[in-house]
Amino acid sequence: PRERDERLFLAMCLALPERGRILLADLDVAHFSDASHWEAATHIRALLAGEDSSEASSRWAPLLGELNALAAREAASEWALEELYWKLHLYRAEDGLKKMRENADLNESRQRELHSLEELRLSVLARLDAIRAQPPDR
Repeated sequence: PRERDERLFLAMCLALPERGRILLADLDVAHFSDASHWEAATHIRALLAGEDSSEASSRWAPLLGELNALAAREAASEWALEELYWKLHLYRAEDGLKKMRENADLNESRQRELHSLEELRLSVLARLDAIRAQPPDR
């Protein structure tokens, strides 16, 4: 589901370019499980900012076609885009928590970092719950 969420997020950024550009600007490589999704995100960010080159456009054309079709099939909406954005944040927080929990020997600084990640995870979950409680804008 994570890879599907990442692809759907990118698709909806293309379908809703104004909001997509803003949300993409807030993400980095750690929000994506696959390097190719991060590369696509950086290309889409450039595309939405009007900084796309013709060479890059031809390279990414097949994927952009797939993403546009996915966005059309899934009925892109700001509500869904927002939910996916926060899911990417949740995945990132959970990745960080998993890495820290694998290291049983945490000094005080790392324990504070673990606690901060747990708080971030709970905050993102609360945000997702709030989004899901709103009626979709479809």
